[in-house]
Amino acid sequence: MPADIVTVEEVKKQLNIPDADTSQDAELADFIASITDVIEDVVGPVVPREVTEDHDGGTDAVILRQPPALSITSVSEDGTTVDSSGYTVSLNAGVLYRTSQRWAVGRAAVQVVYQAGRAVTPASIKQAAKELVAVNFRSQQGGNYSPFDSGDIAAGAPGQVRLGFFVPNRVLQLLEPHRQGGWLP
Repeated sequence: MPADIVTVEEVKKQLNIPDADTSQDAELADFIASITDVIEDVVGPVVPREVTEDHDGGTDAVILRQPPALSITSVSEDGTTVDSSGYTVSLNAGVLYRTSQRWAVGRAAVQVVYQAGRAVTPASIKQAAKELVAVNFRSQQGGNYSPFDSGDIAAGAPGQVRLGFFVPNRVLQLLEPHRQGGWLP
């Protein structure tokens, strides 16, 4: 499984850095790891990972905190494993429904272990990641690389700052179809 949304090689291609030039690979890898957090802040998990969550019971549905989910690994109620026939799940929405009754009542009565993320990273998310690295990496290289210097709106200005990174509107537009719902707890 990949550890980041894009690879150093993909970003170097975006930046027109020759493959043979490895002088900035470590720094690019750091940027890639950082922008993964920024993008996942907007669209939810992209890179697959295991998540364990405790939920209060007493309802028909449990809302997973990090959708989309790839699969449910296990569900337990008051410490007892719930058979997969005892619930249904909407993986993309991240909602786990109890089939024949409500979830057990109690604080942290339901524990869900699941794989969060995406099996395939959509092309628009990959492109947004490459562009986000490019705009933030180039601005520290000196010269006229800042998106604010160029006067070209598509090059970056205006935008927002998220988790310490400048995020151009172009990147936000690429991410929009995959944006997380604001209703999540």
